[in-house]
Amino acid sequence: MGWEVYLRVLGVTLLLLGALVLTVYLLRRGRWGLSEKEGHIRVKEVRPLGLKHRLALVRVKDRLLLLGLSEKGIALLREWEDEED
Repeated sequence: MGWEVYLRVLGVTLLLLGALVLTVYLLRRGRWGLSEKEGHIRVKEVRPLGLKHRLALVRVKDRLLLLGLSEKGIALLREWEDEED
């Protein structure tokens, strides 16, 4: 085999490695490039209460929602105006 084959294999390998690095970067950034600050819904905090239960504090526009999360569903526990604007 000539050098052309080795260079072609090296080029394809580098191209695939670059595509893999780009994919990992985009997945870690979340939602293919949408930042956390865009949109009206933001999860501010999540606290575990047990193996299958959590509390979540979610900001929706100018409202804060305290949600109870379990395997049975989601329950709105409290809602109030967000003063963080």
